[in-house]
Parts: sequence; C-alpha cells; structure tokens
Amino acid sequence: MHPDLERVIHLQQIEDAAERARRTIADEPVRQQELAAALEAVRQALESERARLSANQAAKRDIEKELAMQQARLSKFRDQLMEVKTNREYQAMQKEIETAQHEIRKHEDRLLERMIEFDEVTLHVKQAEQAYLSDQAANEAERSGASGLMGKVLERRNLQAALKRVRKNKGSPGIDGMTVDELPDHLRAHWAALREQLLSGAYQPASVKRQLIPKGSGGVRELGIPTVLDRFIQQALLQVLQPRFDPSFS
Repeated sequence: MHPDLERVIHLQQIEDAAERARRTIADEPVRQQELAAALEAVRQALESERARLSANQAAKRDIEKELAMQQARLSKFRDQLMEVKTNREYQAMQKEIETAQHEIRKHEDRLLERMIEFDEVTLHVKQAEQAYLSDQAANEAERSGASGLMGKVLERRNLQAALKRVRKNKGSPGIDGMTVDELPDHLRAHWAALREQLLSGAYQPASVKRQLIPKGSGGVRELGIPTVLDRFIQQALLQVLQPRFDPSFS
C-alpha cells in the first residue's frame, strides 16, 4: 500500500475515534444532569419518608396523651363508684366507666396501628437512605470515572506517545500551516491553556483543510487534514478511548 494512502487511512481512523470521543464528552453534561435529577428524586423520596415518620411519631404522642387522659378518667370513675349511694347513681357511674373503657380500647387500637406503621415507615426510611447513599456513590463514581478518563488522556506518558506517533506519521500542515516539527515548541508555549480547555470541555478543534488526492484508478479523493495540534490531541484520545470503546480495532 502506498505510504500516502496509509497515512490517509490512519488519519481517517483517528478522526473517527476522535469523533466518538467528542460525542462521549459532549454527552457527559447531559448524563450528569440525568444522574443529578435521579439522585434528587431519591433524596425527595427519602425526605418524604422521613416526614411521614415524623408525622407518625407526632400522632403517636397525641394518642398516648389521650389514652393517659382516658385512663385517669376511668380511675376517677372507679373511685367515685365506691362512694355512690343509690342504684341510679351506680348505673350512671357504670355507664361512664364503660364509656371510658371503650375510649381506652379505641385509643389502644389506634396506638397499636401507629406502632405497626412506625415499624413499616422506619424500614422504608432505611431503604430510602440506602438507595440515596447507593445512588450518590454511583453518581460520584461516574463523575470520577469521567474526570479520571480525561486524566489518563493527559498523562505525560500518553502525551509523549501521541506526540511520537504524530511526528512519525508526519503529514501535511492543516489549515493553520503549523508543521509537525513546529508542534513541540507550540505545546511548550501553550500547553497550560490547552490542558485547561481539555479538562473543562471548552477545547474546540480547528476546521480541517480539504485536499484532493489522486486515485490510482483515476480521479481524485477528497481528504480532510486536521491541524497538527488536533492530530496530536486526537491521537492522545485514541490511545485511551480505543481500548475502551473499540478494543477489537487495530
């Protein structure tokens, strides 16, 4: 295969891999918004269960107060029953005692319902807390993974390998006219700003230079030539992303 054609194919491969990487990076803010929304939904569910638990406890305290009042009332009626002198008074006091006993049983049943509900809500709160912590950990892990991926791209060894590959491939300058031999000096002068742009997602590749390459069978092939700087960044991305997204490609 002709060396120029090999370079064309290799550049196209780099462009394809870089485009996949750009799409992945561009989708990252949307993915993070989705994760944040899901985490917020879990947090709201947790707060709802906690509010329900708090309401249960407040209702339980109110029932306990009512129950204590009815028990005191029953005790009072029983004491008074010992002092009645007529059958009519006795019957009236017995009725008051039965009413108080009925109220006590009713409040005891309500209290039991609240205690059962308390156990259920407590379990729901624990489950919601576990779901929240799990989602929070998954969210942080994904964020860390995304930032860690770019960190691997920007590792010194990876960048050195990318620069070596770009210089070995040589190739024509892109639209800005920078040659492969000029790239190292450009990187030394501007790397801090370039690194910040890559980490923040603000980096924008330059337009490609269109060049017509004669075909062996006649006619021409249109080739898009990225700038040397973009080829370097694409190569650095390719070396990290290709094993993850397309391990079978060589």
